[in-house]
Amino acid sequence: MSAQQQPFDAIQVGDSAFIEQLISEEIVNRFADLSGDFSPIHMSQETAVARGFEDRVVHGFLSGSLVSRVLGMLLPGEYGLLHDVSLQFKKPVYINDRVKVMVSVTEKNDTFRLLTLTITITNQNGQVVCKGKVTSGMSE
Repeated sequence: MSAQQQPFDAIQVGDSAFIEQLISEEIVNRFADLSGDFSPIHMSQETAVARGFEDRVVHGFLSGSLVSRVLGMLLPGEYGLLHDVSLQFKKPVYINDRVKVMVSVTEKNDTFRLLTLTITITNQNGQVVCKGKVTSGMSE
């Protein structure tokens, strides 16, 4: 998949993009290797269930990293440069959940060439598991 090449002038308030991703056990394990976060709540079903969760809890920043994928590949795409991120984790994501990561342009600052985008991540049941806001500059 190659990144979209949208110039700043072509992006408008209201534009949106999304991806969907099945969160497999392999992805969670690879993220743990990458991040170094082997907390038992993420790695042990027994520990997670003992603490009141349905299953192993997926790392919050694994979901957050999918936001980076949407921004870098779709909107704003190749020319985007992340400036600021604010995420609120509302519900746990579990292994084998299918998440949808949606970003929508809510503000456009022509002077500084900045975009503000809302983030909504939902699970396969339509429940919001994460929401937030990002600011992205444009390097083209």
